[in-house]
Amino acid sequence: MVRRRVPQHDRATIYLGGNHLFRSTDRGMNWEEASPDLTKQIDRDTLEIMGRVVTDETLSDHDGIASYGNITAFAESKHSPDALYVGTDDGNLQVTLDGGASWANVIDRVPGVPPRTYVSRLETSYAADGRVYVTFDGHRNDDYAPYAYVSEDHGASWRQITAGLPDGWSVNVIREHPRNPNLLFIGNEIGVYMSIDRGESWARMVNNLPVAAVDDIAIHPRENDLVVGTHGRSIWILDDITPLEEMSADVFAADFRLFGARRGTMWSMGMDWPFQPATFIAPNPAAGIPLRYYVGEGVDASGASLEVLDGDEVLRTMEVGGEAGMNEVLWDFRVDPAFDAAGGGGGFSRGPPPGAGPRVLPGTYTVRLTVGGESQTTDVGVRLDPRREASRAALVARQDAMLRAHALAGPARDARERIGAMNNRLADIRALVDDAEMGDADRERIEAMAEEISGELEEIGDDLGDVGGGAGISQMEGWSGEPTADQL
Repeated sequence: MVRRRVPQHDRATIYLGGNHLFRSTDRGMNWEEASPDLTKQIDRDTLEIMGRVVTDETLSDHDGIASYGNITAFAESKHSPDALYVGTDDGNLQVTLDGGASWANVIDRVPGVPPRTYVSRLETSYAADGRVYVTFDGHRNDDYAPYAYVSEDHGASWRQITAGLPDGWSVNVIREHPRNPNLLFIGNEIGVYMSIDRGESWARMVNNLPVAAVDDIAIHPRENDLVVGTHGRSIWILDDITPLEEMSADVFAADFRLFGARRGTMWSMGMDWPFQPATFIAPNPAAGIPLRYYVGEGVDASGASLEVLDGDEVLRTMEVGGEAGMNEVLWDFRVDPAFDAAGGGGGFSRGPPPGAGPRVLPGTYTVRLTVGGESQTTDVGVRLDPRREASRAALVARQDAMLRAHALAGPARDARERIGAMNNRLADIRALVDDAEMGDADRERIEAMAEEISGELEEIGDDLGDVGGGAGISQMEGWSGEPTADQL
């Protein structure tokens, strides 16, 4: 049986499939038949298994299938609640355009599908009323060919869309992107395939996805993540498929292309300080917005740069370069660092690295990619952690304080380096004095002067230790209110 809640038009409506399609309009409290028997009504005891009809002596009668003649695929039109599509395990493909008052079996209009082939998935289009996709899985009948079709007229006619899908692997699921009708995904017995031309051609998605049967695919409507459910190899998620959504033949023909990105959230991260959890926890996504761009074959992108702008003001510049194909750079929400520093952040790498700039204010920013003197731009949104409450005035006051501290970071670092150099010179002078032939009075006078200078340098260094460093910015970033008097 197939069980499906249908939220497109009425969230109280639920459909349940057996040999009939059942419908509840009150969240399952009461049910009605929305169809007659939609299956072929075959007595499976009359079907052969390995060339023989099932008898009382058959050890594996029906190969463990509890029942036969059931609805296995269901879809409701995203444009009309009256247009419903049903597929069955015995190879029927049924359509109603009047909410179930009348049904038509259109399986004979699907070219090339053998009789009694299991209907594995139905998918109606977000973009076009009347467009519907169907896939079939014939492996139960020792048929491993890929079967995928599209209809533009509510199932009255069908066209095969399997060019590029490998032979020998049945298709389990097909999905259309909610915003780009040209972007399709198919899951078969070895992975995921995508099409950017509405099924005219297919390419396999690999990266780190294991070779596994893909039983289901979903596209998160808000996050735009591709969610893949495998048979025995867990759930896999590809974050933010905006580049795939914007992909087309024109992109591949261009020298480069900057893709859009979803809104980034400046999360307030926490952990059991200072120890890690005892149980295994997968890593969180990197803090920032992944900026992705495509570089064409043979294009010299060695001097490419990515800039983040607020209006005409450049907040961050990243020298990125880029190889042919897809590239990704993470913007961590921060303005340009005061200086480059090796190593991670302080405090078990929880804070920003030394010299890191403060995070930007929530808002919309422009990203500019420049390759070979040519530029492209896109807008990205940044929001505060939704668990935090803060007024705009408080955020602006905090930002102003962090920027003032950040402006001192470079000069303070230079001063600390000069103090270090002067301490080294003092150490050299003391070593020379120790080795020199002089009177005790002169030696004591020089040592006293060196000690006095060393003390003054230490005091200055202590004062500089709290100026412009990542620690001060990290403390102010730790909450969303205005900075305290001590922080100012």
